[in-house]
Amino acid sequence: MDYVMPFSIKRKRDLLIKKKKRKTDDVMPLNRCSKHQKNLFKCGIDNLPDELLIAILSCLTFQEAARTCILSQRWRYLWKYTTCSIQFYSEGTLDFEAAEKFINSVNEGLKLHQGESIEQFKVGFVYPSISYRPNKDTEFAVERQRKVNHDIDGWINFAMESQVKVFELNMAAGPLDSTGLWRNYSIPHVQKLLSISGEVKLLKTLTTLKSFRFVNIRITQEVVEFLLSHCPVLEQVCISASKSLKRLKVAGSLTKLRSMEISNCDSLKTMKVHAPGLVSFTYIGRDIKAPFKKVPLLSELTIGGDYAGSFIFDDHKHSSYCRNLKKLKLKVSQKVAG
Repeated sequence: MDYVMPFSIKRKRDLLIKKKKRKTDDVMPLNRCSKHQKNLFKCGIDNLPDELLIAILSCLTFQEAARTCILSQRWRYLWKYTTCSIQFYSEGTLDFEAAEKFINSVNEGLKLHQGESIEQFKVGFVYPSISYRPNKDTEFAVERQRKVNHDIDGWINFAMESQVKVFELNMAAGPLDSTGLWRNYSIPHVQKLLSISGEVKLLKTLTTLKSFRFVNIRITQEVVEFLLSHCPVLEQVCISASKSLKRLKVAGSLTKLRSMEISNCDSLKTMKVHAPGLVSFTYIGRDIKAPFKKVPLLSELTIGGDYAGSFIFDDHKHSSYCRNLKKLKLKVSQKVAG
């Protein structure tokens, strides 16, 4: 007579098999793990709650955190909820195919992230200029530029929605075509910024922004002053190589602002700085009227370009804000020195 397993024992066996199978599916077998993966499971880190693991992964870069998805089924999606720094940088000038591949990789990476906030968002790349025949390829060039602008607008929106603390957009040394059609990316004007993210949402997210850096980006006085006036915890500002910035007034309740750089903005004609907490300032550019009005804590100053010549030969113009300086750095060009 065939032995019939009691129902209760059979049920326990099935549950054990099911539990064992689930455990096997969830954790990569040790014989398939690398040495580092084996150490990971042996040290007990896999027993920690998801919230703590996400906090640990947030100490890594976005790309490093993403690599942990291969550890096990459980780890597959944890990295998507991190608050780590998201950074994308390309090396050197890209051709069109490589540039579009880079932009697409940024877009795909941002789609995967599902966390509520991020510490840093930094993108740096040089989009190539375009050679085209007038009247025949102009439409193609304009369409390319429109697509790039749309993608970068999306990056800004992502950063703002993620309550970013440090934001950087760097397109250093981006070339222009001979006709001037292929221009650098322009930060949207204030009304468009508000429409992209929504006014209430944008103003709320700006309250977390501590630092922004724009290199080789077209940005207007209106946008800069809007950011300065709506970022109460702002500590660092850098605007470099912006060809569209003509005037700048740094004022308001910028009690947290400690460091500022305005460099190689060739169109800048006037600048006024009222920042009671400012400690470090860098200005490299044309000779303008001394910009400082209220900077009682200014102790580190770096100046260059034509303005450095003014500091050397017309030092009396600068006496009002130099009394507390502890560190002065002059970047004197050969033209000024000669």
